[in-house]
Amino acid sequence: MSFSMQTGGGWTVNKYKKWGLILLSIIGVIAIGIAILVFSFWQAMKADPDEEEKAIVLAKEYVEGTFREKVVVYDVLYDNMGNFGEFEYAAKVRHEKYGTEFLIYRNSETGKMEDTFVINKWVDDAEKAIRPAVAEKLGDTIISAEMNPFIHGDDYEEIQKQMEGKTEINVFFDEEEVRALKIDPNEPKSYTIFELKPTVRLEIPRKKEVADKEAFTEIIDTWKSSEIMKHGTLIVSYTKGGVPLKEEEWSWDF
Repeated sequence: MSFSMQTGGGWTVNKYKKWGLILLSIIGVIAIGIAILVFSFWQAMKADPDEEEKAIVLAKEYVEGTFREKVVVYDVLYDNMGNFGEFEYAAKVRHEKYGTEFLIYRNSETGKMEDTFVINKWVDDAEKAIRPAVAEKLGDTIISAEMNPFIHGDDYEEIQKQMEGKTEINVFFDEEEVRALKIDPNEPKSYTIFELKPTVRLEIPRKKEVADKEAFTEIIDTWKSSEIMKHGTLIVSYTKGGVPLKEEEWSWDF
């Protein structure tokens, strides 16, 4: 004789065990799926050594055929987050004469080798040129060439320490406009001789003050009168503890 224990609603102990096993199986499958996704993502984030070496070789060949001054290939940028649409791997390069750091890569759409030397040099030149007027009105400043070693590092506390209390200056030129000028990288000229309208972004580590608008107007007037930057857009944002205060932002076209 055999029997099974009955529970409310007509369920038996065996049925509970059956559905418990099914539930555990489902959870197990989900856990395995998540593990596979995490592993796949981690693998995708890792650079391919062969592709890195290829980027370096192509860059060195490009340097030899393009630049007369000494240019050093020192690293590779792997765009594992898809921030750049024109390449996945690019060589990091430094122009020894100017100290400009830039990228060399094969354009994935055209198949041609390209570099960012001229636009990066102009960014460096513009930031250095506009810096004195900004520092005079807003105090300590830091430009992107000085920020790069910190923002690409792993020590968050060191990054914050080096950037604390300083107004960040970033200049942006339109890449298509600069490329259309077809500037010889061996004769990069000055951005000031072209009718360009770069965007200048200032990030100030404090809240907005009443006197700010007058200060920004004077800064722009200084740029224009000295022909450092005759036209462009100035965008000013404020931050607290590195977090942007979205409700407080200024923007001018000049």
